[in-house]
Amino acid sequence: MRKKQIIISESFIRTFLIVLMYGVAFGLGYITRLGNPDVTYRFYVSEQEIYALYRLNLKDILDLIIIGPMFTVISFFLVKRILEDLKKYDLPEKRIKYLFTIYLLAVVIFNYGNITHITMNRLNSQVPAALETEAFYYAIYFLDEIIGHLFITLGFFVILTEICYIHTLSLKNRVGADSFSNFIMRSRLEGYITTFFGILGGIITAFSYLEGQCAFVYLLLNPICGVVLFYFNNKRAALKTKNNLILMMFLLMTITFTMTVLLWGLFTGLKPVYPFFYQNSEI
Repeated sequence: MRKKQIIISESFIRTFLIVLMYGVAFGLGYITRLGNPDVTYRFYVSEQEIYALYRLNLKDILDLIIIGPMFTVISFFLVKRILEDLKKYDLPEKRIKYLFTIYLLAVVIFNYGNITHITMNRLNSQVPAALETEAFYYAIYFLDEIIGHLFITLGFFVILTEICYIHTLSLKNRVGADSFSNFIMRSRLEGYITTFFGILGGIITAFSYLEGQCAFVYLLLNPICGVVLFYFNNKRAALKTKNNLILMMFLLMTITFTMTVLLWGLFTGLKPVYPFFYQNSEI
């Protein structure tokens, strides 16, 4: 009896890599909270010629050495994979360099935000009571909650939006080509899985950014980019949205994210100034 061959579309492979990006950026951070033992580091203070102790917990260490680098590697591989495919369709080298430069800037912003958030958050939890002045607290708070979270948000958002754009461009260049059928959805299972992760991603993003106090920024940017990408997908050589799995996931995430944040604001109330929405931990 001949075994049934499972054929996976290139679009689904790319979508799966985005899911891995989400898992690294948001999933690992929560999983590593389990247990979360402290690790004490003994170091030498050269100016005072004494030894001192600094305490990190397991989550901080994993965030620093895993989340940033792993997210960078996965997103780099995905962007490179799509841009190399576009080279086959004579996308100008100058445009490819421009798109890759945008990615590099975004991934630097993401990692800067991630490192700033982790280090300032840890510093805030270790400051001795004698040093807890309002000015010092506000400085740490600004770097952690405003700069750190906002940079993570913008970096991740730009990368995700650019991937959706270049993937759609890759599909549009293939319309009518023999290889086109290898890139669009090959089975209903791919559609079901994409739908599931699109909705789940929207919910996870909503609560992550509500806690990070930057849901309002995403609430403005995400729908605007979703509309632009949807228009680009359907302009000229029209593509059915269901065949553009990454765009479908992006739109589902946008819709779910928007509904979740607005419902959260409706039930919990709003603050009079930015970030407008209450954090999960405040309720």
